[in-house]
Amino acid sequence: MKLHKKKIIILGSLFLLLGIFFATKLFTGKEKIEYVKIAIKKNPLLVTIQATGNVEPMNKVEILPPVPGRIDSIAIEEGDLVEQGKIIASMSSTNRAALLDIARSRNPGEYKEWEEMYQPTPIIAPVTGRIISKKIVPGQTVGTQSVLFEMSDKLVIRAQVDETDIEKIKPGMDAVITVDAYPNKNFGAHVDKISHQSELINNVNIYSVELVLYKQLQELRSGMTANVHFIIKEKESALVIPVWAVQGREEEDFTVLDKNKKPKILSLGLSDGQNVEILSPIQEGEEIFVQQFQFKSKNGSTSPFSPFGGGRGKRQK
Repeated sequence: MKLHKKKIIILGSLFLLLGIFFATKLFTGKEKIEYVKIAIKKNPLLVTIQATGNVEPMNKVEILPPVPGRIDSIAIEEGDLVEQGKIIASMSSTNRAALLDIARSRNPGEYKEWEEMYQPTPIIAPVTGRIISKKIVPGQTVGTQSVLFEMSDKLVIRAQVDETDIEKIKPGMDAVITVDAYPNKNFGAHVDKISHQSELINNVNIYSVELVLYKQLQELRSGMTANVHFIIKEKESALVIPVWAVQGREEEDFTVLDKNKKPKILSLGLSDGQNVEILSPIQEGEEIFVQQFQFKSKNGSTSPFSPFGGGRGKRQK
């Protein structure tokens, strides 16, 4: 009987302690809400869809020799721009090469005579463009299927776009291109073609989008990896706050405190992943306060390009 009473007393004490603990938490345990001050700023705002791709020739032309023989001389270097019809190399046919070799072995005078009488075969640029590959050297023997040079009429960007984003990509849409070789340089382009047939890559339907550069630049080379930023919406000047301040909220209305610590409702607009546009009547430099728990940024990365400068380029009419 005494043991039973002892158990009751112990249990009663435990319940009393638990009651005191929860009552204390209820009345005194509430966390104090702290706020962080933010000043409204004016910034450019650029909403983009990002994709990766490559710098490639729009049309690549392989130049083959008209006859089998031996390369005599080369008049251009890889990377040169050449006009259609320009002689870029010369070669001796198999017969001319053999005849000149025999004449050379006899005496120099006879060789010179045959060389002038039996003219070499010119290699002509079939189109106007850039030499992107030189595959021969003087003295090399070639056949009619040997590729001597590769030419490109112009370089384009071919990007791979996920099927979930393809509906937002339109012909004529502007884009900003960066390449790994020049990470701090921007290249302007616009969408020229969107493929109708998808390609399955890693179980995802991908569409090829071709972009034409506003300016053909020497820095870009065929095969470079390109980072493409399709411009969906842009504003050269917008009132913004950092994106971490809204903690990824998607609703249009967002409550903060004004400089007098009174509640103020802000309307949110566009976001570029770093800043969020404020649409409410508010002025540049005005200070607001957001809750401390919202201060941590989920994404501290910076933009890979300056949206309104740095060589983005203008549409050329």
